[in-house]
Amino acid sequence: MKRLVFALFLTGLLAAISISSWETDKDSYEPGDSGFITLHISLTHNLATGERLIRFNYVRIQSTSSIVNIDKVLGDMDENEITVSIPFSISNDINEGIYSITVDVSGIAEIESYGKTKEEIDTASTLIPLKVVKQPVITLSVEPRTLGKSGSLTLHVCNKKGIARNVEITSENLHIEGGLAFINELRGCRNMSVDYDASGLNEGVNQVSFTITYKDFVGDEHVSSLTIPITISKDETHFVLRQEGVIKHKTNDKLYLYIQNKGQRADDVRIKALGDISFLSSNEIDAGTLEKGEEKEVEVEAYTSLLPGVNKVSFLITWKEEGKLKEETVEVPITVESEDSIEVYLEANPVPLIKGKESTLSVVVANKASYSMSGVSVSIDSNAFEVLEVEKRRFIGSLESDDFSSQQFRIRIKNSAKDEDIVNITIHYKDPSGKEHVKKVEIPINVKESEQKDYPVVEVLVGIAVIGVIYFVYRKRK
Repeated sequence: MKRLVFALFLTGLLAAISISSWETDKDSYEPGDSGFITLHISLTHNLATGERLIRFNYVRIQSTSSIVNIDKVLGDMDENEITVSIPFSISNDINEGIYSITVDVSGIAEIESYGKTKEEIDTASTLIPLKVVKQPVITLSVEPRTLGKSGSLTLHVCNKKGIARNVEITSENLHIEGGLAFINELRGCRNMSVDYDASGLNEGVNQVSFTITYKDFVGDEHVSSLTIPITISKDETHFVLRQEGVIKHKTNDKLYLYIQNKGQRADDVRIKALGDISFLSSNEIDAGTLEKGEEKEVEVEAYTSLLPGVNKVSFLITWKEEGKLKEETVEVPITVESEDSIEVYLEANPVPLIKGKESTLSVVVANKASYSMSGVSVSIDSNAFEVLEVEKRRFIGSLESDDFSSQQFRIRIKNSAKDEDIVNITIHYKDPSGKEHVKKVEIPINVKESEQKDYPVVEVLVGIAVIGVIYFVYRKRK
């Protein structure tokens, strides 16, 4: 995220050159990241009576640190406001922390005074803090997924990256004893047993909201929210039925269920789906005999047209108890996973791509799913070029089924680019359940030293991509 921070002036009140402000392309960086600092520099000079500023000679930017290392001469310049970008790369093995980057700007002011010329050296400095931190990635699950009116449950909390401190877990609609669960420092996974009160929730499946608040290594606070489908059973039932894993949308896939017998011994236990799930091998699952308290996993090849996300599905369970046939209906939250339904096309203009030259890359993102997507964004990266846009990630918003969007990125091919390289395209999107997905695509490109008459592979690749886009648009409009 772009951030504007005003500079600290280290020169005196009579300083001519000044760094009026600076900004970074992100709030913080992870080891292995790259980014840039943008400086806004004012080239002015305080003149005495009878003096005239001719120009600034040998304007120079310098910075030496473990992250930023630059010594760049901008040349001779007139009095002006200029903007300069300083790229940097962070090593993979750097320690987390806040690094202070000193940037110096200098120049020689050439001044005319009563027919004579003199020179004065002007300098300005600013101190820029860069945060390097492995941002924690925290997940939360709850066991069991079927709860009574009150009791205890287990929170399974995992941090997949970095260090999370002062972790607080709260819920708006499920009361946790003490109001929250607290973890002083979280690395890896932790199981926490907490008492709960579900009297404020309805019978059946509830979308229980949880909020996780924590601080990263450098002390910045983060807040994430999620919902977990939890079945509330205030009245005792004979069986508890829950899903294990997920089932794919509109695909023949395995449906895994756990069934637990809370009553007396049950013989000839059978499970039948009453919702939009079809069992392919048989219309019911034979779970056999279940002793009191016994839990068993069953599986069946199934197909569902339910939308991605969590859906309430009713199941009919029949069994024999002491020779008598009994039945009950239970409601189970079924999690449906979306298929990979994003297609990506690439177009370059102009072509061919030439070292040291600018070009525009158009990335077309197409939604081939049967449902709409939200929160769609696209970003590109490559060792072959630098992206000239301030925002490296473009937000598309929503994409309806069978719709597409095109985003343009201005780039400059590096002189050090290889003849054959890769463009990395990353797509973020959310399915109807709100679950975020990330798709990464690699597209090969060719780069030329200078303009020639022949057309290398990059034009062929781009041509194929354009044909794909034309076909997609044509088919959609038909």
